[in-house]
Amino acid sequence: MKKAYDQPGLVYLHSGAETCVADKPLQHIMRDYYQIVAVLDGRGSYTQGGKTHSVTSGHCFLIVPYDAVSYVQDSADPWHYCWLSFSGALATELLVKCGFIALGRNRRPVFPFPQPDFGRDMLELATGTDPAVELMGDALKSAQAHLLFADLVNAWQPAPVKSTPQKIVESAMREMEYNFSAPILIQEMAEHYSLDRSHFYRLFMEETGRSPQLYLRECRLANAKSMLRNSRMNVYEIAAACGYESPSAFTRMFKAETGMTPLAWRRAQT
Repeated sequence: MKKAYDQPGLVYLHSGAETCVADKPLQHIMRDYYQIVAVLDGRGSYTQGGKTHSVTSGHCFLIVPYDAVSYVQDSADPWHYCWLSFSGALATELLVKCGFIALGRNRRPVFPFPQPDFGRDMLELATGTDPAVELMGDALKSAQAHLLFADLVNAWQPAPVKSTPQKIVESAMREMEYNFSAPILIQEMAEHYSLDRSHFYRLFMEETGRSPQLYLRECRLANAKSMLRNSRMNVYEIAAACGYESPSAFTRMFKAETGMTPLAWRRAQT
């Protein structure tokens, strides 16, 4: 008998939803299938590969097979979330086309819902609020899962190689905004659009008045400020969540931009 990941196409496994209690402990898990977790309300954090990422309402994260991860909700603002578990020979290819795997070989850790109705559609799939689910069961849920992926593919296609300079830069900016916690290399980004680094740099400067490196730093700084202001994550966790290899490198960047250390800036907000 074939296992789910050996079966052709996309294989729907199961789905569900949960409203966390404030004292729910940290979850350490490892799956043998893919799982998309969509946060409908609240805030928390997700840790993968030693990096911790803030996850708030309207965002998702991906759990891949045989990858040890952990996640926990904020005790003051617990998650209401739902999930979709799936496998199949087509699963990885769909995830690439959806943008869950970003530029180069980086995997997008956390990403916003691709459209306003995505959270509602995920919840319907997870809870069976569609009356037809009672009649058709998993057959209908499987069809709904395929439709969700179709929406994701349509929403996350990158700018084509032969695109206008404006569209290339807009796509690159979107990659930085959604994948700021990954180790983004400007050289890889330029190659993604079939450009050499200097040409990509010139296009970005002409369209934005800033270098790609500066824009990425601004994205990371803005998200770091949000985490410092709105979460209980420590500096080590925020540094990792914002793509910095060490807290010291993060602190140097933060102080250079704000004139304050991260902890001093956090205290000043209260």
